[in-house]
Amino acid sequence: MLFRVPDKIYNPLKWAVGMLMGLFSVYGIGSLIPVSGLLGLIFVIFLFPAFFLFVTFVHEAGHALCGKRFKYQIQTFCVGPVAYRPSSKTFHLAAESHLNEIAGYVELLPPTRFNRWRDIWVSLCGPLATIILGILILAYGQTIDFYSEARIGTTALAWVCFLDAGFNLIPSKQAGRPGSDGYRILKNLTAKPRY
Repeated sequence: MLFRVPDKIYNPLKWAVGMLMGLFSVYGIGSLIPVSGLLGLIFVIFLFPAFFLFVTFVHEAGHALCGKRFKYQIQTFCVGPVAYRPSSKTFHLAAESHLNEIAGYVELLPPTRFNRWRDIWVSLCGPLATIILGILILAYGQTIDFYSEARIGTTALAWVCFLDAGFNLIPSKQAGRPGSDGYRILKNLTAKPRY
């Protein structure tokens, strides 16, 4: 039997990490906005979900680009409430899909028979892309004055990326869901070879 984090631990952890990511995002975005007061609050309210969708886009693009490298066919690319189907070149609401996630997903069809290392790489590339985004944000933060609140803000935004990557690597499979990246990696590592 494949190890996975039980739902009674994973669900509260999901909410705790989500709240921590939210706090880091609000602080990070708020520190980078040059206005304060009500106008600053309005900016934060609009930029907060935009930043989460951007991080999700980078994560899912990591899976999709790696999948394309291994000649997978992209069935659906979803970020937030909108999904795109390349085969029909159509957009639709993600709520129509049984795979609807809070943030996003990519449905990939492998080109040939099972290949555990190819599947592991595709699963790893989403968190890896998010980690690279976090490193880029940290590098940008290094160009800002050391004692600046904006520098602390960029560090907080980078930690959102690192938390997202780490959380996605937790092996979890909930009923009706395809499983986290960590679950798919662990499943492929423990799978018996098929010929």
